[in-house]
Amino acid sequence: MLRRAGWAALRPTLPLTAFVALWTAACGRDAADPYTGFCEAVQERVAAHLASLDADAGRSPEHAERYGGTLVVGGPAELGDMNPLTSGNYTARQVQNAAVFHTLLRLADDLRTYEPHAAESFELSDDRTTLTFRLRDDLRWHDGEPLTARDVAFTFERATDPETGFPNEQYFTRYDSVVVVDGLTVRFHLRPHAEPLEPWRATGIVPEHLLADVPPADLARHPFATRCPVGSGPFRVVEHLESDRWTLEANPAHAPGLGGRPFFDRVVYRIVPDPTTLASELLTGAVDVFTDMGASVVPIVARPDGSARVVAFPGRSYVYVAWNTRRPQFEDARVRRALTMAVNRADLVAALFGGLAIPADGPVPPFHYAFDPALLEGVNPYDPERASALLDEAGWVDSDGDGIRDRDGVPLSFTLRTNAGSREKAGAMEILQAQWAEVGVRAQPEVIEFNTLIDRMIQRDFDAAVMTWIVDFSLDERNLFDGRDTRYDFAWTGIYDEELDRLLDAIPEAPSREAAKPLWDAYQLRLAELQPYTYLWFSRRLVGINRAVRDARMDVRNDLLDLHRWWIAAADRR
Repeated sequence: MLRRAGWAALRPTLPLTAFVALWTAACGRDAADPYTGFCEAVQERVAAHLASLDADAGRSPEHAERYGGTLVVGGPAELGDMNPLTSGNYTARQVQNAAVFHTLLRLADDLRTYEPHAAESFELSDDRTTLTFRLRDDLRWHDGEPLTARDVAFTFERATDPETGFPNEQYFTRYDSVVVVDGLTVRFHLRPHAEPLEPWRATGIVPEHLLADVPPADLARHPFATRCPVGSGPFRVVEHLESDRWTLEANPAHAPGLGGRPFFDRVVYRIVPDPTTLASELLTGAVDVFTDMGASVVPIVARPDGSARVVAFPGRSYVYVAWNTRRPQFEDARVRRALTMAVNRADLVAALFGGLAIPADGPVPPFHYAFDPALLEGVNPYDPERASALLDEAGWVDSDGDGIRDRDGVPLSFTLRTNAGSREKAGAMEILQAQWAEVGVRAQPEVIEFNTLIDRMIQRDFDAAVMTWIVDFSLDERNLFDGRDTRYDFAWTGIYDEELDRLLDAIPEAPSREAAKPLWDAYQLRLAELQPYTYLWFSRRLVGINRAVRDARMDVRNDLLDLHRWWIAAADRR
């Protein structure tokens, strides 16, 4: 149960619902729609706050030459939802955390430890059952309201409400309650587990005073998410043109202790679906940064003239083949292991990426504390002879001499799908088709629209599929392989194994990383025996960037890390 001790006295302001009611009555808006006029009312409040500020107050005199200009970021897909409570888009969450909202914590450069961000300090009790945050006192929402402990508690309350649809529900499964101690102090009570801090690195804090009266089920479609999000970060959203762009402007009142006013006046995120077009615009200067760049356009961007460069760093995604274990071809783990052993992942990755991806044996990425490159070495190696022997053992033999294995008159043949728009995955299917043919297995590649593919997989209407999965720093795979709970849309392989389920339960409940590491090892080894997935590669994140952009930082944490400190010299601005 959540406790809100002392909340009522912390922010004696007019609720936005009342403000909207007055505004809509005055302007003749349709009062039947509870959200009519919301954005207009919010924008008036933001404008009034900005008008009260000294526009130059947040500028650092020693960096005077860095202020000004516009940064144009290009990406292939619409960000869609900008509410941290409901957004599941990877790039959108990066923009949220780098530009619009604040998280309580940041992951340090070592990628292992956490440091305060919106929190001035934090304390995890020795028994790991109490986590206390003390907030900074210079944080304000873009409409001028102070960011308080109430907002943190409200964010937690909505994130843990099933009606909200928070995309990372596993973050808070070991959290029990929250207490607002005072205006800047919030305390959580939790059961000991290995990753109690990660939720507050990844989740932006949202304003209670704007969203308290919005039913949780309405948050994803509320205009706050799609038109006028209000954060506390270095930039504020001023416009969203669907499928075209998001426009952000500098927040002159950004917390001085977190860098103050950002150097850029404006950041524009443009949606350009065609990667070749986006690469060309990067070279002409119409775009400054090309995020989520595929390997196929690297030769276009990395031109000898040096107008742009490619930054490659470890990503947070892996690509795999999902097997539908309900299909008779894939019900036997020996068949799934054989199909994995028939894949030369090193050759596949070299053909598709050169050195821009890493062959994968399992789900734990190289940046994770539980990663051990030696653990799975030799477990399911590339070995066509052993693959053929396993298929023989499982009863799949070429009884009629047509080159395709069969059993009980049924050929070992299946449809292999992936989503349209990914040249790398489409290319991978062609290579896989050829490698499996060498051991008498026929795969029929098919590329279909992304949402159609996902719908079919959720309905379990598929044989096999080449998919991408993005992982977080706190890895939790219950929604992928827990065979006991049919609620998980992504548990599409249908695998069920008691030992796997025991380990899936035990890992999140381990009281520390040290206690979790041997469980992770056991889990990976068991997963390797079962092979519901054939892991193909860990992606490297590729970002194209104009050489005029200075002090740009990007790594596995965020493509736009410390965006408020990036700048372009006046002579190079468009």
